[in-house]
Amino acid sequence: VEAVVSTQSTGAVWRRVALTKRQITGQVLKSLSRSCVATERLSITGCPIQNSAEEELRPFFSTMGSTLRHLRLENTHQTNSLLEEALPVCSVLSRLHLGAGAGPISETNLSRLSSYTSHLTCLKLSDLSCINRTNFQEFEQVHCLSCCVRGFRSDELQNLLDWFPSLRNVTLSDGPSLHSTSVRFLLSHCELVRLTFHNTYVTPRALLFILSGCKKLERLELTYDCTTHLGNQYRENVRRIQENVLFRDVLRVHFSPPVKPPRPVSATMKG
Repeated sequence: VEAVVSTQSTGAVWRRVALTKRQITGQVLKSLSRSCVATERLSITGCPIQNSAEEELRPFFSTMGSTLRHLRLENTHQTNSLLEEALPVCSVLSRLHLGAGAGPISETNLSRLSSYTSHLTCLKLSDLSCINRTNFQEFEQVHCLSCCVRGFRSDELQNLLDWFPSLRNVTLSDGPSLHSTSVRFLLSHCELVRLTFHNTYVTPRALLFILSGCKKLERLELTYDCTTHLGNQYRENVRRIQENVLFRDVLRVHFSPPVKPPRPVSATMKG
């Protein structure tokens, strides 16, 4: 167990707790509960839970129910069991990260996420296979969304973002190449202030379309891999947009690998 500890009059209190690759038994949960009365961040990664321990999950989460704000679950096939016990009692949960290997989320838990946790404002999904795209719920309260959209088409991206009508901050990773006609769905999110693309090509024309249409956008950030023909092809046109006085403070572009400045010519070489 990794923990960030602060000491109060009642003894050691763990503000941040990370459980990594250890078997969770009922005795482990009982022991943890004594120090988790004020835990704000909990991460559970690769931890199998014994069947006999499941009855201790609700008391464990209830211990931190009024303080837990950030929950991360990764590489566990018991995500649904954890969510079933955590969501009804963690009344101030605001950030949920479902990492790789989180497993499919039940429709009941999706409903809980969209209705029970009124404070949930940030959702990170490392693998969208954990949800059923056709039965997803609408999350009116989520302002920040980060997800891997590998295998999505541009029209599916529109459907995805329509589930989150109040978005302010969006990060999309491993998505399809986006052209001016395939980014129009972003304009319906008129409150968007920050947009980040990882491993996703956005054409120069599409960049202009986003920058001109998303009126409240304060930061648009993306990376171009210039070791590929496509990234190298876009580099100069994107650089011109980046230098435009209208977009200079909004657009942040990273070229990978970075372009090296020309080496200065020495006097001996000149001679």
